[in-house]
Amino acid sequence: SDEIPGLYFFHSTSNKIWDETPFEFDESIKKEFDSLPDLPAVRKKEKPQKFVFPTGKSESKTATKKEKIKATKVVPAKAIEAGTKQPDYKLRHEIYFTGLEKIIFRQPNVEKKEVLDYYNKIAEYILPFLKDRQQKARRYSGGSQAPIAITVKNLFGEDEDQVPDWIKPKRTTQSRDQVFLCNEKEDLMFYVEAGCLEFSPGHSRIKTPDAPDYLVIAIDSPDYESTKAIEAASRTKEILDGLKLPSFIKTDGKSGLHVYVPLDSKGEFLSAREAAIFLCKLARIKMPDLVALNGSEESGYGKVSLDYSLNEKGESVVAPYSLVAGESPLVATPLLWEE
Repeated sequence: SDEIPGLYFFHSTSNKIWDETPFEFDESIKKEFDSLPDLPAVRKKEKPQKFVFPTGKSESKTATKKEKIKATKVVPAKAIEAGTKQPDYKLRHEIYFTGLEKIIFRQPNVEKKEVLDYYNKIAEYILPFLKDRQQKARRYSGGSQAPIAITVKNLFGEDEDQVPDWIKPKRTTQSRDQVFLCNEKEDLMFYVEAGCLEFSPGHSRIKTPDAPDYLVIAIDSPDYESTKAIEAASRTKEILDGLKLPSFIKTDGKSGLHVYVPLDSKGEFLSAREAAIFLCKLARIKMPDLVALNGSEESGYGKVSLDYSLNEKGESVVAPYSLVAGESPLVATPLLWEE
């Protein structure tokens, strides 16, 4: 529980319905295991309380709007975190931030407050890459989970009443659910508070969903050998320069690089994908001993992988300046080619 320190809930399936009894770690745990790092939060044993769990999907349909609002206010965050000092990010809309001491990254330990501080400072730089695009995000849990679309259902389930009045979800031809845009600093900070950590915008804007603004070539090095990836990227830049195509580069926040080639926003995703395939094959011809095409039957052992598959409709890549989900606080960093 982000709201009650020392109280734990869990569910045994991938759905979002809590189906297990809450439990707690007594303060005696600290005395018994004080030599271990990263002990769970503990609390003094109290009398059992009755906790209200979110209802299942089938039950929520029959509930009235009034009942839903009542259910979401059983354990109000402000009452629980009374006295918690709120960060001052000079936002135009009020956002109550919770669980500020929650550990988000473990190598080294980085708390949620520090993540919020980062996005507050970087907002003016990351927002132009997110504006007017459908967003996907990875949550705090890290690991290898796939990014999810930032929609009303994915963030709030059936509790649509938790959506602030100042956020206006939109319906698009790409999603049956209402999607959230990230056009303002307040939007960004609210999504981080709601659990989003890594932001991945779509290649096209909401108003022109079938026309990508750029194509992306992913360059991934074997066994984290960055020198090979750097060489492959530099020689790919020479090919693009020879074709008189502008290009930009950033790290993917892990072991690879992303090369962007801007488009005129008039073509379709199929054209962008075919162009990306052509460029990757040309690079393969120029660098046969260094690169291999991702998904091809050729042996890629010890070679840099070139991937054009990210140019499908509905795909997305991590945004420049976004934090990347994982054990360490890494950033997808835009670079100058000279760097």
